[in-house]
Amino acid sequence: MTILGGDDRYYNNIFTGTLPDNLPKEKYIDTGVWTHIDVKYAGDGSIPQGLSVYDECPAAGDRWQEGLVSVDQFADVRLPMACGSNLYFHDARPFSKESDSLTLPDQKARVELVEENGAIHLVCDFGGKTSDVNTVVVTTDILGIAFEPELPYENPDGTPLCIERDFFGNPRPAGCMTVGPLQGVGSGTHRIKLVDIR
Repeated sequence: MTILGGDDRYYNNIFTGTLPDNLPKEKYIDTGVWTHIDVKYAGDGSIPQGLSVYDECPAAGDRWQEGLVSVDQFADVRLPMACGSNLYFHDARPFSKESDSLTLPDQKARVELVEENGAIHLVCDFGGKTSDVNTVVVTTDILGIAFEPELPYENPDGTPLCIERDFFGNPRPAGCMTVGPLQGVGSGTHRIKLVDIR
């Protein structure tokens, strides 16, 4: 079955919007090779940043299935989105029905990958806003049931999922968890070693 959109989950993410180094590349993205038949464009012809491209989808919890009885009817609908507690910078826009997210259209994030001393570093500055979002602990219950397999999101052994650690395995304590893949990225510029390359 082809899914036209939706049935995605986005919680506790950072959407930077268009970054200066990427602007020339984004202007020349060849959408003709995409399998999507309805690529959404902004008023200026650019591809929108963030989750606003899903605005035609229902939200998780909406009664979107009412009146649908045949497989053909399901093939033409967009599936619900489950998202919230995200941080949006610059021209990135949220899904119209998400909650607890923060949008900062007048602020630009800094995100760069830098090769230095035989390692790749992430250099980032989110203006001290990563703790301003009301985050959620992502669990099997929050993620719900995936449409096509009709199964919950869970660990490989079948136990309930609970994401309580960041990219590096550091604890993400409920009540003071920050958005993004790294716990505790506060104000100022951060240089984080990702991997050795030599």
